[in-house]
Amino acid sequence: MRPAKVARARKTNGTGIRDAARKTLRKLFQPLSGLALDCGLSVGEVTAILREAAVRGVAGRQLEDEKRINISGIAALTGLSRAEISRILRDGSTASGLLGDRRQNPASRILAAWHLDPRFLTSRRLPAALKLYGRGPTFEVLVRKYGRGLPIRAVFDELTRIGAIELLASREVFPKMSVAVDRRMTPQILKAYGGCATDLSTKLLEAAGSAALPSRIAKSRAVASAKYHSKRRRNFRRAV
Repeated sequence: MRPAKVARARKTNGTGIRDAARKTLRKLFQPLSGLALDCGLSVGEVTAILREAAVRGVAGRQLEDEKRINISGIAALTGLSRAEISRILRDGSTASGLLGDRRQNPASRILAAWHLDPRFLTSRRLPAALKLYGRGPTFEVLVRKYGRGLPIRAVFDELTRIGAIELLASREVFPKMSVAVDRRMTPQILKAYGGCATDLSTKLLEAAGSAALPSRIAKSRAVASAKYHSKRRRNFRRAV
């Protein structure tokens, strides 16, 4: 009687990993995006933060494995241009200007303009109380100029909801903030999020380590493979 054949595990081509990663990241990003929006950050600003984190993360791994940073390797892995990667490694994230940063969300741009544009300031260079509609500098004019086509009523309702503006008894609108930050957001909440982020980072590293504990043989093979690929790269550079 022949022994039963043991089915060999099929090697994955990575598609299943990518699909599972998308589902996991959606779960992670949903609460994180809520935090970012409540703090007045736009999706564009969050994307810029993610790009910087990705570049610095890959660069850190390169320094651990090869003791040097390979910008072309980072570009191949992240899909970012080498120029952008060089800028991130050199300068980090650029400071967001109140009016100059196109990634800023329209609500924050409107509030920033209210504090900077002379047309909407008092003689003492302070934000003026604006009529909703009518002639001269009004809330309608402000939103049309800086709201990127958003309906005036929608902007009014959203800024009222987060507590960024106040409707006075004179039926004029006055800003209470210079950026569109939800009034429920406090330093204590952000500190709690920071603690959760630290705990999550630790758990993710522990999960990754326990899921793939390499044997001594595997470690030695990895070291040999790294040396082999490093030698191949040197030979390739000499050839070209």
